[in-house]
Amino acid sequence: ADTDSAIAELRRQIAEQALARRVEIKGLLDIPHLQPWMQPPMGLDRSFLVYPLWQRLWPFHGPRPPNLVAKVQELYPRLGNADARSFLSALNMTDPEKLLELERLKAEYQAMDTQLTRWSETPVAADNPLIDPLGTGRGRRRYIASQLCAAWRRETSTVYMAGLFNVPSLELQLDDEGLPPASFITGTSGFNHIQFLRISGNAFPASGPDFLTKFTGLAVLRLDCYLTELPSAVTDMTTLNHLDLNDNDLRLTEDAVQRLAGMVNLQHLDLNDNPDLDLTPDVSQMSRLRRLRLANTGISQWPIGAGALPVVEELHLQT
Repeated sequence: ADTDSAIAELRRQIAEQALARRVEIKGLLDIPHLQPWMQPPMGLDRSFLVYPLWQRLWPFHGPRPPNLVAKVQELYPRLGNADARSFLSALNMTDPEKLLELERLKAEYQAMDTQLTRWSETPVAADNPLIDPLGTGRGRRRYIASQLCAAWRRETSTVYMAGLFNVPSLELQLDDEGLPPASFITGTSGFNHIQFLRISGNAFPASGPDFLTKFTGLAVLRLDCYLTELPSAVTDMTTLNHLDLNDNDLRLTEDAVQRLAGMVNLQHLDLNDNPDLDLTPDVSQMSRLRRLRLANTGISQWPIGAGALPVVEELHLQT
């Protein structure tokens, strides 16, 4: 909360400075400063300024004030006008603040693209032509990088998943490749619109837990990469309602059982086909849980609290 208030205060101070020095800033941005008599008399949506009477009389036919909708669409090319305006409205900022935020997002994307390019193009031992003559590994890294960029630009979605339609999503097939280090993007706002994330591969990368922290708005998470431990980055996801860890090598520790028990918003928990789960999950606080799948997990005890779940519809316990 303190961090959020500090960020809000910093934004306010930046906006005040921008307003106080708006003529100078407009000059740096090559935007003409309009005198009051040149401002449009209509009460228009200022994210899209229109000057119907000045089309022929605009001074020197120079550049017009910034079109915020167009700037949003430069960042997110697939957003239509209505979606771009909704994006601007959701920022809950003044116009100067919106302009600064869009510039920040542009810089964030450019920095991310640079970092991902460096990660995907830097040779690793497995790229040796004797080992990988077709360059499959580098091609896989390039594809992962392109998927991350497309997800940031809001170009990826799943038609239907876990009761949700047209979900902003990201699906990564790693095979034997890893994930980029968490430093590939600063902050966590770039992917906070992603609701469904799936990571599949032959191993859960060492950078996986830090990578997961970049996705703060997930509703559905599917990990299918021979996971052996339950990362705290997963149990810290308070927005999750669907957690699918089916077909891994997961083993629950007492700490993991306790952390998992705190995921009280879960409606679907799938731990099927983790044959050496060891400890029985505690679902006693998951009052919204509808589907619990624990088949082929090797557990010999009834899940703690499962008998008292008020809305449970499916319970799979086959050995």
